[in-house]
Amino acid sequence: MERNAKRILAIVIIAAIATAGIVGAIFLLQGGTTSYYTTPGVTGVPDSRLIKVGVIGPMTDIQGENEWNGAWLKAYEINQAGGVDINGTTYYVGITKEDTKESATEPSDDVAKAAVNRLLNIKKAEYIVGGFRTESVQSYMKNVMDAKKLFLGTGSADYSLCALVDIPAAGVTANPNMAKYFFRLMPHNSIDLAYDILNFMKYLCLGGINATAYTSYNGTAGYGDLESAGGMAISNVVVAYEPYTWTAGMVAFLNAALNATLTAYGHPLSVYQPYQLSSTADWQTQMSDIMAYKPQIVIPILSAAMSAPFLAAYQGIASGSARPLLAGIDVASSMSTYWTTVNGDCDLEIFTGSSAGLNTSVTALSQPFCTAYAERFGYWPLYTATGAYDAVAVICEAIKESGGQMDSDALVAQMETWTKADPLVNKTAASPSLAWFDGRYHTNMHEVATNDLTLGETAFYSSFIGQWQDEEMKCIYAGAFGVSNPTLLTGVLQLPTAGMYGTPAHPL
Repeated sequence: MERNAKRILAIVIIAAIATAGIVGAIFLLQGGTTSYYTTPGVTGVPDSRLIKVGVIGPMTDIQGENEWNGAWLKAYEINQAGGVDINGTTYYVGITKEDTKESATEPSDDVAKAAVNRLLNIKKAEYIVGGFRTESVQSYMKNVMDAKKLFLGTGSADYSLCALVDIPAAGVTANPNMAKYFFRLMPHNSIDLAYDILNFMKYLCLGGINATAYTSYNGTAGYGDLESAGGMAISNVVVAYEPYTWTAGMVAFLNAALNATLTAYGHPLSVYQPYQLSSTADWQTQMSDIMAYKPQIVIPILSAAMSAPFLAAYQGIASGSARPLLAGIDVASSMSTYWTTVNGDCDLEIFTGSSAGLNTSVTALSQPFCTAYAERFGYWPLYTATGAYDAVAVICEAIKESGGQMDSDALVAQMETWTKADPLVNKTAASPSLAWFDGRYHTNMHEVATNDLTLGETAFYSSFIGQWQDEEMKCIYAGAFGVSNPTLLTGVLQLPTAGMYGTPAHPL
């Protein structure tokens, strides 16, 4: 009996060993995966030769999906090109992800923190890429900073996240120790986003900010007509915004600056009304409230979930009736698939921000990146994809420039050498690695110490404003602080066929 028992035990052990061998063989044959990390483009890389990047965000929503795809694509390109030589040893980019669910209407800080902690403590990520909702990023940023890991933000716009000093004018109290390891690659900050809106409103109301650039792009039509007509008869404006941290600074800025700026140019508004949207209130009722102000322009400030019901309510305005032009920030509308998603409800909507999906030539890699992304994933990249793509490039470039150091403190020190006078985009001009990010931090256009994306007219990141026209996204404005680059434009402004409240017939 004992002998039989031993024989059975031996058979079980042999079977277990054989099974383990098969499992191991399957693991190796699958390729591209090492422990928790996938290595796009290569197989069989040991953990000891990985550049470990943890991607964080709402992975079941468009923001996180794009962050993962952007990081994946750049990792693939770097790995396929032979990896990164670090002191004579070849390393490859390994990426892993965690879902923070932070795009929810009421995101959970506990869920987001747990996701980040899994990246830091279990998966041992050396660098963190991603983030979206400001409230969530603020909740888990300390975990990353305490771990002294480089955190490249690719989705959250709030101004304060990057502040290294107090900025009283913006109501920002900085925590330099917190901000040290955090750099924003996308989008540009909420205050600069508000400047985008301000400048576009100046263009609409005053007849063009840079008439020469617009006229040279389209002769005497389109922008030329708007310029020669002396602008549009806009008197009523409503700002319709979602109640989150990232919108608060923008709304405060517009409250203080929009009417004052237009008045200074001789075009005062009769009505300027901020309107806070609610996800729990009836959407048609909210749209009726907005329409009661008879606005020619409604400026939406929306990050995702509220976009579709807002647009549906807007399209609920009687067909053929005068309606306002929608011109603001609508993250979801920046997706090239959005026309299909909302059945064309986004027609003529104007959206501003960091939209790589407009496929314009900002750097030598902008359009190749957009094309490669669309070919692999089936749609144009959202701004979070662009940020994550460039984030992986920035990490590898900092490692190379620092002489092969991989410690986050060393990389931060190296990245701080990239200045307005000597940006990363210049360092890589011969063989550019960045699709959008200009590589400059620590003193933005306002000359305030931040780890932020640079706003600038030419070599640095500029404002992009697109419009949905007959199922296509067109870039109708591309400039920073009123200076537009006509070579980046792919279309001209279109207005609602039935006109807008109180506006005369217009050539556009």
